[in-house]
Amino acid sequence: MNDEYLIVAALGTEIPTLEKSRHLLLTGIGKDSASVKLTRRLAQNPNIRTVINYGSCGSLRTDLMGVIDCARFIEGERDDWTETIDTGREGATLCTQDYFVTEAPKKEPKPDLVDMEGYSLAKACKEFGVDFYCYKFISDYVGEGNQLETWQENMHNGEDLFRQILSSKFNIN
Repeated sequence: MNDEYLIVAALGTEIPTLEKSRHLLLTGIGKDSASVKLTRRLAQNPNIRTVINYGSCGSLRTDLMGVIDCARFIEGERDDWTETIDTGREGATLCTQDYFVTEAPKKEPKPDLVDMEGYSLAKACKEFGVDFYCYKFISDYVGEGNQLETWQENMHNGEDLFRQILSSKFNIN
């Protein structure tokens, strides 16, 4: 893949062993920061054909664990959740909010996972015609215990699983 791929994460603490890779873009937390930084990188590097996002997330489903492949993305700030992106692949539904979600959304359809960047990254990739893959490590479960503390303790725990995905699915070592 050489320079045709880019790995995107919000925080280096989520993916510490890849932090120095020239193929890694750290966006910071939140939709605006993620969107602006990825859009800038894609505009400056038209050879990028694949973006692979990795990060932590909260789960609304207690039957899920580990690193989850996300295929559908919901812009969570809209009243009716009509802004969605579907990659057409099998995978979880990720709802992106601009805040740390601590209670289940009341809207339907219920997503599987929640984060703070995924939808924005998917939208930027769609605009540039770039393939988008998104893998989220479940660091906490929405509504259970002290989520912020649990997230801080667990956010880096999925990196080895993600590196296995990079190797097996994308031949990136």
